[in-house]
Amino acid sequence: MLEILDTERLLIDYRKLVLRAESDRVRAAAELEEIVGEDLFKFIPSEPNFKDARP
Repeated sequence: MLEILDTERLLIDYRKLVLRAESDRVRAAAELEEIVGEDLFKFIPSEPNFKDARP
């Protein structure tokens, strides 16, 4: 049982890491757009697609 809980914790930590990386990427893109004053990253999706990462 303890192994299952530890694995669940690791999976949650991994998902948090992925979401934080996505957030950092979008924040950096927004900062660049603010500096330049144009929409530079039209190809970046506004909604992250994590359907495969969720159970």
